[in-house]
Amino acid sequence: MEDAWTRGRPLYHVSTALCGVQFFCPGIRGKIPESWRLFRVWRRLEVPCRAPPMAQEIAFAMAALAIHRGDLIFGALLLTAFEGLLRRGELLGLCGSDLLIRNGQGLVRLANTKTSDRKGVTEMVTLHHPWVIMVLQTLLEYLQEKNLKFAKIWGGTPSTFRRRFKEYCRLRVQAIQPQTGWRD
Repeated sequence: MEDAWTRGRPLYHVSTALCGVQFFCPGIRGKIPESWRLFRVWRRLEVPCRAPPMAQEIAFAMAALAIHRGDLIFGALLLTAFEGLLRRGELLGLCGSDLLIRNGQGLVRLANTKTSDRKGVTEMVTLHHPWVIMVLQTLLEYLQEKNLKFAKIWGGTPSTFRRRFKEYCRLRVQAIQPQTGWRD
């Protein structure tokens, strides 16, 4: 473990090794507490390796592309999630009745969140960006016209949302490639 630390190896190598040793040699379980203590210290010191956040320009470009292609619902949900910092479950559970637009601001009611279940409260998020508000107003008019104000906005499954997101990511990269000369 100390060798992995000094060589700059990723933390997950050590975690996998410790778990693997305990799995394949059950007699060791509970007999290497110092190793686990060292692992916990390392985990506290090392910043987790996470994906960088999406830039506003990219989120807005993807939403604009979706809206341009006639995919208003996906574009509006993407903007809502980005501006409101919503989790996927919170986003995909939204109904048209959870959105309120007044005086150039938006209010999103989050019915089922991790903390609302524990605390018994309804959480809300405010949205301020003018373009996001304009797109959400258009979405609300569309939902009202189709009598879908009380239905979930996203009619598909979470996996279809993820697939659509990946599709727009690929389209964005394809649009950038010819201009920059970058190749995959």
